[in-house]
Amino acid sequence: MQEQLNEPSTNYAWMMGCIAAVIVMVLMFMAGGMVRNYAENIPAVYRNGRLYFTANGENVDITDKISNTKAFTYTYRDERAITHYLLVGGSRERYGYAEFMREDSGCWIGEYVYGSAIGKQGSPIWLKNGKKELGIPWG
Repeated sequence: MQEQLNEPSTNYAWMMGCIAAVIVMVLMFMAGGMVRNYAENIPAVYRNGRLYFTANGENVDITDKISNTKAFTYTYRDERAITHYLLVGGSRERYGYAEFMREDSGCWIGEYVYGSAIGKQGSPIWLKNGKKELGIPWG
């Protein structure tokens, strides 16, 4: 009697694709292909009592679009066909920001988070809510 081998499930194949994508991203980062200077690329500027989103040449007043529970989300697609989600939340004087990256396959492949109170006693509510809205699988 010959034993049949089952093909990997769709979920398993998707997970292995995500792992491969993360490995490629890490290797590209280590090779200098994706290194960013976040001090020079802060996506928002506090000016004249208002907070402006300034990434990618934008100049959008987001003062009334953020709070301690709600984030402003900006999305763009890069030359590698990766979709970037930039979230800004908090208050106009003490805001934080995060960037999440996702492939066309739906696999989330990276993140960068910065800002006041992030990581001190858990994530701020605006970040948790923003990740929930986007369907980001990690806490």
